Amino acid sequence: MSPPGDIDTATELAAYDVVIVGDPGYNQADWTATMAAALDTWNNAGLGGVVSVGWVDYVTGPGATALTSMDNVQPIDSYSSHYSYCSGSSSYSTLSTHDITSGVTSPLYAGASNIEGSPYASDSTNGQVIGVGSCGDNTVVVGEYGSGRNVYLGYLYMAATGYSNTSLRSGDWDRLLEQAVAWSVDALDSDGDGVVNSDDNCPSVSNPLQTDTDGDGVGDDCDVCEGDDSTGDVDGDLYCADEDCDDADESVYPAATELCDGQLNDCDGGRRRRLRRQRRLGLPQRARSV
Repeated sequence: MSPPGDIDTATELAAYDVVIVGDPGYNQADWTATMAAALDTWNNAGLGGVVSVGWVDYVTGPGATALTSMDNVQPIDSYSSHYSYCSGSSSYSTLSTHDITSGVTSPLYAGASNIEGSPYASDSTNGQVIGVGSCGDNTVVVGEYGSGRNVYLGYLYMAATGYSNTSLRSGDWDRLLEQAVAWSVDALDSDGDGVVNSDDNCPSVSNPLQTDTDGDGVGDDCDVCEGDDSTGDVDGDLYCADEDCDDADESVYPAATELCDGQLNDCDGGRRRRLRRQRRLGLPQRARSV
């Protein structure tokens, strides 16, 4: 887990697709106002998703640091500290159909000594309750914040081991968390061009028009083989397959440094043949090595 100081600027957050927040159950969240504000801006802009897990509602109550920003990135109404929980390992959530619950058993038991739940309606854009606990509170909730997505899971993934939560590291509980993470980042727009990554033909290069002249699925602004879609650049070394002698190896391309490793690094087959002939005939040779 990263300390707040590692994700309190836009530059630091740019290294992540999703941030998971929670608490061990002892009110030890050390969120700073700077971190919360940066996370708020990042999630709202659609640059990353936020998944909140058990005891997060407990620590996002009155007096909690940067309350407003942390509430913004959660799909539950965590302004008050009137959190709730279903007590006992026999407590469970009844799950509705959604991408994050696909293939997950319902009801899904606590897998720990408690499940946290929110007793209030979601205050998130397009907020949707996906899981209701045996105590009647909302245990799984999804929503949107600006261009970003966020998820709340009441399961105690980040709680201290005293909550007997080791089961959450595998099985349906782990699947629920992984699918929550995947769903939260599915709407990312890393280059800020208004087109989400999953639909963007240049996800790392801003190209709002999505022009793709040769129709190969790669936008003109990032297509190194524009007009040459029959070959492409499979290994991403910026040389198209029709000029790259090994388009499955990114270390092999026409401008690569030739090494004495038995590989044709720079694609100069003629020179390689000449060197072999010179060695065979005992003639002087000139070759580079690094």
